[in-house]
Amino acid sequence: MVSDVATVWGSGILDIQKNFAKPREIRAVRGPLTRQRCLDQGYPCPDIYGDPGLLVSDIYSERDAAASVDVGIVPHFQDIEAATKSFGTRDDVRIIDVRRPLGEVVSDILGSRLVLSSSMHGLIVAHAFGRRALHIEFGRKIPGDGTKFHDYYRGIGFDGAPAPIRIGADTSLADLKRLAEAAACPDVEPFRSPLRDSCPF
Repeated sequence: MVSDVATVWGSGILDIQKNFAKPREIRAVRGPLTRQRCLDQGYPCPDIYGDPGLLVSDIYSERDAAASVDVGIVPHFQDIEAATKSFGTRDDVRIIDVRRPLGEVVSDILGSRLVLSSSMHGLIVAHAFGRRALHIEFGRKIPGDGTKFHDYYRGIGFDGAPAPIRIGADTSLADLKRLAEAAACPDVEPFRSPLRDSCPF
């Protein structure tokens, strides 16, 4: 996760089993799983949780939204080809490439009524703006053991991350939309102030 010269602010582990060097300072972590891993290794760690992506709404607002679309799909960068193959020809879907500048990515998420994402930060940005978001996965293995999703969701008050929906050849967009509409829309506001106040910059 870090080197011994790093100050940690909202970062988190990818794998629950792996050790990492003691950071210079820990101001906040993504969630309680990361905090416990720090404590297990003898590293002091406050119980301040949240990914800094939750603060994106301090910088951008609804006025920055792109043209509206029913569904925005935010694939992990390794999943962009698979997402485009599955949904790229639909007029009611926008494939949001996270490799583009941040402002463009945020604008596209803001313009989406529903968000489907295999990228953790796609979910985080959607939640920061009160969008309903569904965790999906394509066939490609994303680095880590899934801890980062559980860590994030526990950090914002859930018992853990909802199971991701696997996208296959027979996956119905209508079914995905129904699942997204039923997904919990977390209230992240209580976590934003402590995260903001702990910022080392």
